[in-house]
Amino acid sequence: MKVSIEQIEATLRDQKIDPKVIIKIVNDLEAAAKEEKADRAATGKRPKSQFVLLSTTPGLGYALQMEAEAAPTEALPRIQAAANSFNATKKGRRVPVATVGETLENVPARWFKTDDGRKLSVKTKLAVPILTVANALAL
Repeated sequence: MKVSIEQIEATLRDQKIDPKVIIKIVNDLEAAAKEEKADRAATGKRPKSQFVLLSTTPGLGYALQMEAEAAPTEALPRIQAAANSFNATKKGRRVPVATVGETLENVPARWFKTDDGRKLSVKTKLAVPILTVANALAL
Protein backbone atom coordinates (compact mmCIF):
# COMPACT_ATOMS: atom_id res chain seq x y z
CA MET A 1 0.00 0.00 0.00
CA LYS A 2 1.46 3.32 -1.08
CA VAL A 3 0.83 6.43 0.97
CA SER A 4 0.82 9.84 -0.64
CA ILE A 5 2.45 12.91 0.79
CA GLU A 6 -1.01 14.49 1.15
CA GLN A 7 -2.15 11.58 3.33
CA ILE A 8 0.92 11.97 5.53
CA GLU A 9 0.27 15.70 5.80
CA ALA A 10 -3.37 15.09 6.79
CA THR A 11 -2.31 12.55 9.42
CA LEU A 12 0.19 14.99 10.88
CA ARG A 13 -2.48 17.72 11.05
CA ASP A 14 -4.86 15.29 12.79
CA GLN A 15 -2.16 14.65 15.38
CA LYS A 16 -2.04 18.44 16.03
CA ILE A 17 1.63 18.76 15.19
CA ASP A 18 3.08 22.26 14.77
CA PRO A 19 2.37 23.53 11.20
CA LYS A 20 6.02 24.60 10.78
CA VAL A 21 7.17 21.04 11.47
CA ILE A 22 4.53 19.67 9.06
CA ILE A 23 5.74 22.01 6.29
CA LYS A 24 9.36 20.94 6.86
CA ILE A 25 8.44 17.23 6.80
CA VAL A 26 6.34 17.61 3.64
CA ASN A 27 9.13 19.55 1.88
CA ASP A 28 11.68 16.88 2.84
CA LEU A 29 9.39 14.12 1.56
CA GLU A 30 8.78 15.94 -1.74
CA ALA A 31 12.53 16.47 -2.22
CA ALA A 32 13.19 12.78 -1.54
CA ALA A 33 10.45 11.78 -4.00
CA LYS A 34 11.92 14.01 -6.73
CA GLU A 35 15.39 12.59 -6.11
CA GLU A 36 14.10 9.02 -6.31
CA LYS A 37 12.25 9.80 -9.54
CA ALA A 38 15.41 11.34 -11.03
CA ASP A 39 17.43 8.25 -10.00
CA ARG A 40 14.94 5.95 -11.74
CA ALA A 41 15.08 8.09 -14.89
CA ALA A 42 18.89 8.14 -14.81
CA THR A 43 19.20 4.36 -14.76
CA GLY A 44 17.18 4.20 -17.95
CA LYS A 45 16.68 1.09 -19.99
CA ARG A 46 18.84 -1.99 -20.11
CA PRO A 47 21.83 -1.73 -22.43
CA LYS A 48 21.39 -3.22 -25.89
CA SER A 49 22.91 -6.59 -26.55
CA GLN A 50 23.83 -8.78 -29.49
CA PHE A 51 23.89 -12.50 -30.08
CA VAL A 52 27.05 -14.19 -31.32
CA LEU A 53 27.21 -17.73 -32.69
CA LEU A 54 30.49 -19.42 -31.89
CA SER A 55 31.18 -22.42 -34.11
CA THR A 56 33.47 -24.96 -32.46
CA THR A 57 33.22 -27.72 -35.06
CA PRO A 58 31.71 -27.62 -38.56
CA GLY A 59 27.95 -27.49 -38.18
CA LEU A 60 27.94 -27.18 -34.36
CA GLY A 61 28.23 -24.15 -32.14
CA TYR A 62 27.06 -22.15 -29.16
CA ALA A 63 24.85 -19.06 -28.86
CA LEU A 64 26.31 -16.27 -26.73
CA GLN A 65 24.96 -12.86 -25.74
CA MET A 66 27.12 -9.78 -25.10
CA GLU A 67 26.88 -5.98 -25.22
CA ALA A 68 25.97 -4.44 -28.58
CA GLU A 69 28.98 -2.12 -28.61
CA ALA A 70 31.43 -5.00 -28.01
CA ALA A 71 33.09 -6.60 -31.00
CA PRO A 72 32.10 -10.24 -31.58
CA THR A 73 35.80 -11.12 -31.63
CA GLU A 74 35.94 -10.28 -27.90
CA ALA A 75 33.91 -13.42 -27.09
CA LEU A 76 36.80 -15.89 -27.34
CA PRO A 77 39.21 -13.93 -25.08
CA ARG A 78 36.42 -13.60 -22.50
CA ILE A 79 35.83 -17.35 -22.62
CA GLN A 80 39.56 -17.98 -22.16
CA ALA A 81 39.68 -15.56 -19.22
CA ALA A 82 36.68 -17.30 -17.61
CA ALA A 83 38.38 -20.69 -18.07
CA ASN A 84 41.63 -19.44 -16.53
CA SER A 85 39.81 -17.89 -13.56
CA PHE A 86 37.75 -21.03 -13.03
CA ASN A 87 40.79 -23.32 -13.26
CA ALA A 88 42.46 -21.28 -10.51
CA THR A 89 39.69 -22.19 -8.04
CA LYS A 90 39.52 -25.31 -5.88
CA LYS A 91 36.84 -26.90 -8.08
CA GLY A 92 38.76 -25.88 -11.20
CA ARG A 93 41.88 -27.63 -9.92
CA ARG A 94 39.88 -30.81 -9.30
CA VAL A 95 38.02 -30.71 -12.64
CA PRO A 96 39.86 -28.30 -14.97
CA VAL A 97 38.39 -27.20 -18.29
CA ALA A 98 40.66 -27.41 -21.31
CA THR A 99 38.51 -26.59 -24.34
CA VAL A 100 36.01 -23.93 -25.34
CA GLY A 101 33.21 -26.49 -25.27
CA GLU A 102 34.09 -27.68 -21.77
CA THR A 103 34.26 -24.09 -20.59
CA LEU A 104 30.85 -23.15 -21.98
CA GLU A 105 29.26 -26.34 -20.66
CA ASN A 106 30.81 -26.53 -17.17
CA VAL A 107 31.87 -23.08 -15.97
CA PRO A 108 29.23 -21.16 -13.96
CA ALA A 109 27.92 -17.85 -15.31
CA ARG A 110 29.62 -15.74 -12.62
CA TRP A 111 33.01 -16.44 -14.21
CA PHE A 112 31.93 -14.81 -17.48
CA LYS A 113 31.48 -11.40 -15.83
CA THR A 114 34.36 -8.94 -16.05
CA ASP A 115 35.48 -6.48 -13.37
CA ASP A 116 34.22 -3.51 -15.38
CA GLY A 117 30.63 -4.83 -15.49
CA ARG A 118 30.70 -6.39 -18.96
CA LYS A 119 29.12 -9.80 -19.17
CA LEU A 120 29.03 -12.70 -21.59
CA SER A 121 25.92 -14.88 -21.31
CA VAL A 122 26.00 -18.44 -22.57
CA LYS A 123 22.56 -19.12 -24.07
CA THR A 124 23.16 -22.74 -25.05
CA LYS A 125 25.10 -24.95 -22.64
CA LEU A 126 25.35 -27.71 -25.23
CA ALA A 127 26.49 -27.33 -28.83
CA VAL A 128 23.55 -26.91 -31.20
CA PRO A 129 23.45 -27.51 -34.96
CA ILE A 130 24.13 -24.41 -37.03
CA LEU A 131 22.61 -24.30 -40.48
CA THR A 132 24.60 -22.20 -42.94
CA VAL A 133 22.63 -20.92 -45.92
CA ALA A 134 24.73 -19.75 -48.84
CA ASN A 135 21.86 -18.45 -50.94
CA ALA A 136 18.66 -17.23 -49.32
CA LEU A 137 15.35 -18.00 -51.00
CA ALA A 138 13.29 -15.12 -52.30
CA LEU A 139 9.93 -15.16 -50.55
